[in-house]
Amino acid sequence: MDRRLQDVEVGAGKTEGRLNQDFVEFLRQWGPSVLLAIAVTAGLYVGWQRYKDYRVNQLDTAWTELDGALGSQNPASLVDLAEAHADNAGVVIFARTRAGDLYLESAIRGVAPGAEVKPDGTTALPDDLLTPERHDQMLKLAAEQYQLVLKLTAGDPARSILAIGAHFGMAAVDESRGQWDAAKSSYELAKAAATGADLPDLVKVATARLESLDQIKTVAALPTEASIKTKPPAPPAPPDPPATVLDGMTLPALAPLQLQPMSPPTVVPTPAPAAPAAAPPDAAPPAAPPSPAPVDPKGGG
Repeated sequence: MDRRLQDVEVGAGKTEGRLNQDFVEFLRQWGPSVLLAIAVTAGLYVGWQRYKDYRVNQLDTAWTELDGALGSQNPASLVDLAEAHADNAGVVIFARTRAGDLYLESAIRGVAPGAEVKPDGTTALPDDLLTPERHDQMLKLAAEQYQLVLKLTAGDPARSILAIGAHFGMAAVDESRGQWDAAKSSYELAKAAATGADLPDLVKVATARLESLDQIKTVAALPTEASIKTKPPAPPAPPDPPATVLDGMTLPALAPLQLQPMSPPTVVPTPAPAAPAAAPPDAAPPAAPPSPAPVDPKGGG
């Protein structure tokens, strides 16, 4: 009992009461701020989680829309898709690269993007054929898309292969324009990018294009099958001969005779008669037959 009394601290109750009072004062002063900070932190965490879910859904939607746009063969829809998802670099690069390819293909074929071409080289609609102005416009649009791809891939080794594709596209545009120095520069940039990315196959392709560039200059555009099969217009028909009037009756005009010139008959020369064969010089003439003996009328011998 004495030992327990010794453990009793004098004024312990006052100390505990003071601590409780301080805690109550702290909560009274800082409690709302602490609760607000906790609520804000929880709200930020929930918002971040929802933002991440939103981004994932946006990425899925963007790639799904890109897959549908690639199947449509419409470069304008690919450009609109790239602008709608400008914050998704991967979708933008793929969409603009494909749009540039479709514009370039349209210029090379000489028909509008997505136009149906028949086996003889004609189109279902006359407006599908590109005029020289529209041809230049297709090349301009293709160059714009390739340039944007090069800007998005600059300085990123992970996207080197996409940059190489854009360089090849720019070289094709320059070739279609007849700008051979610019095409050579684009091939050299593609070769350098392929070398830096350790892509030997693409290095070989760029080298082959550079070596054949002089030969491509002399290659003329091939005519279509339709232009080859097109026949020249038929000559105008001769005027009809005037009608003949006989005793007040009008006789119908006679059509001109379609006479074909005849070739002269072929004369076969008659061979000369063969000369009789000459007798050999040593041969004797044939002997004459013996004449009959005379008969005596008197019966003599």
